[in-house]
Amino acid sequence: MWWTVARREMSVKIRDRSLLVSLIIVLVIVAVSVGVSLITSGTSDDKPTSVAVTDDAGAAIVAQAQKMAQQTGERQILETVRTTSLEQGREVVTDEKAKLVLHHEDGTWHLESGDEPPSVTSGAGQLIAKAVEARATADLAQKAGVDPQQAVADGTVLPGTVDPGQADNWRDTVATFMGVGFAVVYMFTMMFFGNGIAASVVEEKQSRIVEILLACIPARQLLAGKIIGNTILAAGLMLILLVLGCVGVSFTPAADLLGTIAAPTAWFIVFFIVGFLSLACLWAAAGALASRTEDLQSTSMPLVMIVMIAYVFGIQAAQNHGVSAVVASYVPVASAIAMPTRVATGGAAWWEVVVSILISVLFSALTIWGGERIYRRSVLKTGGKVKLRVAWRSTDVVA
Repeated sequence: MWWTVARREMSVKIRDRSLLVSLIIVLVIVAVSVGVSLITSGTSDDKPTSVAVTDDAGAAIVAQAQKMAQQTGERQILETVRTTSLEQGREVVTDEKAKLVLHHEDGTWHLESGDEPPSVTSGAGQLIAKAVEARATADLAQKAGVDPQQAVADGTVLPGTVDPGQADNWRDTVATFMGVGFAVVYMFTMMFFGNGIAASVVEEKQSRIVEILLACIPARQLLAGKIIGNTILAAGLMLILLVLGCVGVSFTPAADLLGTIAAPTAWFIVFFIVGFLSLACLWAAAGALASRTEDLQSTSMPLVMIVMIAYVFGIQAAQNHGVSAVVASYVPVASAIAMPTRVATGGAAWWEVVVSILISVLFSALTIWGGERIYRRSVLKTGGKVKLRVAWRSTDVVA
């Protein structure tokens, strides 16, 4: 029986114009963002990428990389910045007079940037890596009895940073943006579907349709159908938003970040589902406490406050990455934002994620039990808003 109710909830919501309008708005925002990124990236490719080198060998590699770019039709432009030492080369990068510094050390070529490790699978880094490989291959053709391990080292480019601490800062920045994104998506989805559950319950109660429904189906089955149907829709909308975001990122210069954001995003989906279940029954209870649609604002206010507190707490945790983030990652509801953000920073061990999930599951079990109790004891009470204490202690229970 509950599946019949769930299917009805999903079919009604899917045809809801407000949901479709919201989804279209999000699609337009994503499309515009991707378009702007593509235009920006397209114009930036025409600007030369300055590479600081410390000797003639480095200059020859940059020249070879530029030649390879012209041969393959790539729009990447490389220019050489001559320096007399590695220290001067790194200083040039720090002063933003060059974007990269290429140098040979301990038998291996190193390519460094000032803010984050450069990619050797795309852009200028890929061209330089191919040029190094070509140089090593040419040298091997002229050598006899060369050490194979040294030959591999000669053809390898190791990404790095002028300031190793900048790599951690870069990761924290990515985690901050992810945390803010998680918080916004979480609040939007939770408020939209949570209010939808409460409104559905109070509409059925106000029109007395719930009396007919309860004559045909047990209250627990009716409530379970509502919760499961809306959870499936909420999770589906969440997946659509996240997939669209990842697809959009894949068309931008930040495509290399997809591997970094995959695990936090997956954990966010898990935490969201558990968190949504923990509040869904309470939203239904809020609807059951109201006798009219006008009462819904006051009965659902505590839940709105919980979602807003979790949103603010999650935003602060995403920006600080400190003690507040650790605390928030173990607090039910807020952990749906804080823990995936900590995973993105690399500051959460696997067992911390498991413990946080278990806490959220226990909290969900408690709220489901409490919400179901209030729903069954107040859904048939009319004549005004039902007080929480009265509903909790009431013995007038529907099956």
